Amino acid sequence: MSIYNVGILVGSLRKESYNKKIAQFILEQEESKFGYRIIDISELPLYNQDFDDLGNPPPSYVRFRKEVASLDAVLFITAEYNRSIPAVLKNAIDVGSRPYGKNKWDGKPGAIISSSTGV
Repeated sequence: MSIYNVGILVGSLRKESYNKKIAQFILEQEESKFGYRIIDISELPLYNQDFDDLGNPPPSYVRFRKEVASLDAVLFITAEYNRSIPAVLKNAIDVGSRPYGKNKWDGKPGAIISSSTGV
C-alpha cells in the first residue's frame, strides 16, 4: 500500500498558535495511508522575482520548493487575518508558485483547516 506524503503548512508563526496545535495533533495520529510532515515557512524571505530572474534564489526558497515538489498533497492549517489568509502563508504560496512555469503546487490536491478564537 502506498503512503501519500502530505505537507502541512501552518499559517501562523506564533509559538502557541492554535493552528500549530492542530497540526501537532494531526502528526500524532496513527495513519496507514498518509504520512504527514510540517513544512516550515518561517524562514522564507518575502517573495521577490528578482531572485529568480537573476538565477540566485535564497537557499530557503530552493529548500522549500524541493519540499513542496516532493509532496503528494498539501494541508493548509491557518488562522483568518483581516478576512484573508496570513501574509506568511500567502508568501509561501507565492514562493512555491514561481518562477513562471515552475509551479510546485501544480496538480497537488489541497485542503484547508481554519481555526480562530474570534468571530
